Amino acid sequence: MKHIITLLVFITLCLLLLPSLEMTGQYFLLDQLSHFQVQYAIVGLIFSLCLTFWSRLFSLLMCSLILSTFLIQNYQFLIKSPTVSSKNSKKLHIVQANLSYFNVHLSQALKQLSDHQADVYLLFEVNQKKHQYFSSLLPEFYHYGAKDNAGFPDGMGVISRFPLNNIVIEQILPGKGVVITMEVQQHGRPLQLIMLHPPSARNQENWLRRNFILANLQTVVEQHALKPMLVAGDFNTTPWSSHFPQHFKLTPCISKVGLYASWHPKDSFKRLGAITGIPIDHCLISSHLIINDFNTFYVAGSDHLGLSYQLIFKE
Repeated sequence: MKHIITLLVFITLCLLLLPSLEMTGQYFLLDQLSHFQVQYAIVGLIFSLCLTFWSRLFSLLMCSLILSTFLIQNYQFLIKSPTVSSKNSKKLHIVQANLSYFNVHLSQALKQLSDHQADVYLLFEVNQKKHQYFSSLLPEFYHYGAKDNAGFPDGMGVISRFPLNNIVIEQILPGKGVVITMEVQQHGRPLQLIMLHPPSARNQENWLRRNFILANLQTVVEQHALKPMLVAGDFNTTPWSSHFPQHFKLTPCISKVGLYASWHPKDSFKRLGAITGIPIDHCLISSHLIINDFNTFYVAGSDHLGLSYQLIFKE
């Protein structure tokens, strides 16, 4: 039994090392396995503690090995940036939420969103057949989606307190595979907004499509690189994947706000946060912006948690 548990500890250690291996991103299965770093660390620690029955010293050594590997791999996600005073008038309250195409509690979910009193709502998996719900939410705001000719490209819609200008739909791949760019004209200083929702990597074909869209995001970002910028989306991947978007002019919000989870396999797991979930809904910000007051929140009928945060413009 001791040898079996020791083997399981080393297997979890190997799984923790997946994000560091260059070959991980080349294989569908390895990339999928790399997403569950928190869970591997927990399981590895549990197995390591079981070794106490045979050797306390060996158990302590294995616990230290698992914990140090996890901390080294994820230190950038474990340290939150200090909260900034939000008295600055040049700020935006953003709510980002995946509504789920087949949400049977959509009216309740939209009521929850409106209660946040945000400036901009970035919505994903908006069902075109239920566009009337979208149109009725905050009718005094500016809406993108529903009444527009394109409808909701890849299920994406925007509701904003401020005007939305220069809207462009970049078709990266046929079918589901667009990136939307637009400007939010707030306080006399526009925010460049980029939204995307690549397909969930449920099979190798969708995995390749997702990777291609995420890789081509870089080209879109370069076209607007000098502006204050927010990239937001349900990326359907975690920051541990080598396909997670990396751009030297953009900072992933997760590296500023700390580790969180936005998707859980069951509703009952959501209260346990990152212990039972993974972060697949993300935002990236340019150096012109500071992210503040970040929280996740429950969205009725959705398998995702929503994201709420403030963006403060640097002077």
